[in-house]
Amino acid sequence: MSFELKGDASRPEGYAAIDAAAREVGARAFAFTDYDWASAEWRAKRTAFERLLRGRRPVVEFAWAARDVEDFAVNVSNVDARRMRKLGGARVAFPSIKMTRAWFAEASRQKIDVIPWIVDDEESARKALSVGAKAVISNVPLRMRRILDEMCKERRGKF
Repeated sequence: MSFELKGDASRPEGYAAIDAAAREVGARAFAFTDYDWASAEWRAKRTAFERLLRGRRPVVEFAWAARDVEDFAVNVSNVDARRMRKLGGARVAFPSIKMTRAWFAEASRQKIDVIPWIVDDEESARKALSVGAKAVISNVPLRMRRILDEMCKERRGKF
């Protein structure tokens, strides 16, 4: 089984612990950002990944991902952190659904970091970060890193 870890391209050192753990068992590390909650295959992969990291301190806490409202098991306009944590121990949401500034504000109030998967362009990155996303997931990390560097310069390092 191989795993793919997607994350902050500006901080590759953050994956060192996961990569080292994966090498010990001959696997490549993986984070799941979209999946079918009811799938036996998903549960098997998640269990294998958790077993891989058992006894090690993961650099990234994986908790929740969604591609639609049903995956969250809550109404997208009403983030319910208690329910999310009961279902999956959520600390971070990886939605690939459209959310409003109010949705992000409620997620933030309930201490859930939101990291959306965006279309791989500057406009999508700017929009996601302007409404409150903590980061973005992209298929083109080097382009996103350049865009984020430019945005940091424009905002003098503040988001």
